[in-house]
Amino acid sequence: MYQLIHKPTFTRHFVDLSKELQKRIVKDLEILEQSPNNVASKNIEHLGKKRELWSYRVNDNFRILYVIQEPFVQLLDVGTHDYIYGLVDSFKKGNTPGLDVLGEVLDPTSPTTAADIPDWPHGRPEHPVGTDAAQPTGRLLPMEITVEVLQRLQIPEVYHQELVACQTEDDLLALNLPSDIFDRVSDWLYNRPTLAEIAQEPNLVLKEPEDLQRYADGDLLGFLLLLDEEQKPLVDFALSGPTLVKGGPGSGKSTIALYRVAEIVTRLALPGMTPRILFTTYTNALVRASEQLLRQLLGEFPDGLKVSTLDNVAMEIVRDASGQEPVMAREADWDAAFNSARTVLSGLADPVLQRVLDRRGPFSENYLREEIEWIIEGQGLLSLGDYLAAPRIGRQRPLDVHLRRAVWQVYEHVSDYFASNGMLSWGRLRQQALDYLEDPRWQQTYGGYDYVFVDEAQDLTPVALRLCLRLCNSPTGLFLTADQGQSLYNKGFSWGRVHNDLRFAGRTRLLKRNYRTTRQIAEAAHAFLRRAQSADAETLDQKYVHSGPRPRVFGGRGEKEQVDWLYRELHAAMRHCRQGWAAVAILVPNNRLAERITAYLTAHNVPAAFVRGQNLDLTAPHAKVMTIHSAKGLEFPIVAVPFLNQNELPRWLDPNAADYQEELEEQRRLFYVACTRAMRHLFITYDLALPSPFVQELAAQWWEMAQ
Repeated sequence: MYQLIHKPTFTRHFVDLSKELQKRIVKDLEILEQSPNNVASKNIEHLGKKRELWSYRVNDNFRILYVIQEPFVQLLDVGTHDYIYGLVDSFKKGNTPGLDVLGEVLDPTSPTTAADIPDWPHGRPEHPVGTDAAQPTGRLLPMEITVEVLQRLQIPEVYHQELVACQTEDDLLALNLPSDIFDRVSDWLYNRPTLAEIAQEPNLVLKEPEDLQRYADGDLLGFLLLLDEEQKPLVDFALSGPTLVKGGPGSGKSTIALYRVAEIVTRLALPGMTPRILFTTYTNALVRASEQLLRQLLGEFPDGLKVSTLDNVAMEIVRDASGQEPVMAREADWDAAFNSARTVLSGLADPVLQRVLDRRGPFSENYLREEIEWIIEGQGLLSLGDYLAAPRIGRQRPLDVHLRRAVWQVYEHVSDYFASNGMLSWGRLRQQALDYLEDPRWQQTYGGYDYVFVDEAQDLTPVALRLCLRLCNSPTGLFLTADQGQSLYNKGFSWGRVHNDLRFAGRTRLLKRNYRTTRQIAEAAHAFLRRAQSADAETLDQKYVHSGPRPRVFGGRGEKEQVDWLYRELHAAMRHCRQGWAAVAILVPNNRLAERITAYLTAHNVPAAFVRGQNLDLTAPHAKVMTIHSAKGLEFPIVAVPFLNQNELPRWLDPNAADYQEELEEQRRLFYVACTRAMRHLFITYDLALPSPFVQELAAQWWEMAQ
């Protein structure tokens, strides 16, 4: 029996088919699982001598194009007879790279050879003529037009009935549609990828043919990546940990973690025993996606497996142990706490303390908050003595004993303010959860995991990492993935300083291949990040599967000119990617800019919505406007970062402040994370009158400066 794998193009075109045709194809795929190369079948045809390229006849009009390389059947595309064979004909005639059967790295610059070109063994097949029904006259459309497709393309309902009835190009032309409606439909019909472009797409695992139907119906969020020869060994590498897998964006770290969970459940579980496993990831949206992917891998969800964010685990522990629902401090609450500190502590005759509290002084509220979150609460410091002795790794400004005493006074007031108002900071929540687990009763209820998986570990504080360790029966069950270059918060620490059990000598591996982003976008982002002192040279050295256009940068006179340019570029990118607004993400550093760009796009009749990471629906048919923090861990075919302006990204920073360089590096990593969410197209805009200093660092070698 063969294993089905599929390209994203196949999946997209399958979703566009009618429900009746989808059900027929699902049954046909069950046949291909068993005997994909049965030339005795009237429905199967071998299309190439040099490559194992095959066609399966769904009905008189539709074909599945696939490649066989044992034990895999790779589904490339599905469409009408003329479309599929035209796709292969164009490949034969074009000067394009050869088929990449199992997702090996393609060099887009390498010329094709005769051996790479498919060949018709018995001449190009003719379109069969059905005997039971009259065939339409004229050239058939490459895909059937369905109501679902028209809804996704946002075609007004008044045109649906006539468009669905179209079978040929003559039928479509005879409708005399408005130009914008005709352009949208014809773009969807004819602006399709070449066979060489399809070959460069990643391979996705299809556990059951019915999963395609579930995906089309919206009951399934996505599919697992097929592991390559670099990734496979890491699934069972050093299963007795703790283990660390490092890699740049798009290298498949999270995918390996999911496969590793399945390996433990299916191979290491003792007869009659189910291992307890906690899989933590970054956002609730990623939790939902991870749960579904694990269901695909495992068939059914084991009783002992829990998928959650670490903070939700901490929330559950504190809520149940204390008997109260924790109320978390928000941004406005931190502002109020600092204002209260200034009011109450201003009367103390301590010039160092007044200097720390001075709004115009060298200590911004952001700096003080990070000192509290990452050094004091992040390291779990319980006394002034602990703070005076604590290493402040990653904090570039040294603080002498007098400054530390003053900062500790501010911290104590902020902590008392939150407590008196019944609130907790996230740092205190994690510490409380860790404290409760010292009690055997709560350890037995909430700890006791045989394995704990921590995705995106670079953004966890030392206390959060200790909580992960405490949740696990033994450090040998801990598995971490990390990429220091994507850290939005981490102020730097060595794993060994967090805990003696976090030492990865001999149990660290590095992933090099980038499956998400094109070479051009990734190298542009890497070149920008290399200016940062904290850049991890290892993870920035990657190999690439995809190639495409350079990211584009546009300077406009005011916001309207930027949005007008962006509107045109996004339309062109959507046509190139053969996708709609659902494929677009607009990433900005703060909520204020998110609301502003959403209003601009809506005024252009763009279906756009400002969404937050916790409530993200990746399948929603609109452009997603998000803060960069909310987009972490996600990916989108098309990404725009508008308004790269002075005092926005990077945010306003006092160049005379002692922590200026530290804050600037954090903002640099933020921009890097935004850029590396893009898979195929990346657009940056800025105001010519107020450009961000980052604009000057976008070297023409990597970035296309649009006029």
